Amino acid sequence: MKLPHVDIGPELVPLCAIVLASERVSMHCAGLQASLARGHEFARSFHAQRRQERLHVALFAALLAMGRSGGDSADRAVAAVAEYERRLLASLSRGALAESVVGLQIVLEGVGASLFNRFPAPPALAPIK
Repeated sequence: MKLPHVDIGPELVPLCAIVLASERVSMHCAGLQASLARGHEFARSFHAQRRQERLHVALFAALLAMGRSGGDSADRAVAAVAEYERRLLASLSRGALAESVVGLQIVLEGVGASLFNRFPAPPALAPIK
């Protein structure tokens, strides 16, 4: 099946870069959370989340590949996400599962949701919003 070309436009390139970086963090952290939760009933949900985040990574990487350069604003935002990832990984290395869940599910996912609510969907994606 051939997918249609989607022009995300230059204004959405930084958004896609931020979300892609955030989804990679989420995928990585969900795997580590699953390891910390091993033996607990909810460990399966972390594995499922990791699979879902992997699909999000693929989607936003593809969208970003179709976009044009986002310039310095995207680079600065991605650097901020990388710094936040270091904090999450520090929590996970201390075994602070609850802290990492709040950091990932509430803070990082909340940032992503607020970004998406600020921008309209490109016309090609409007039917699936």
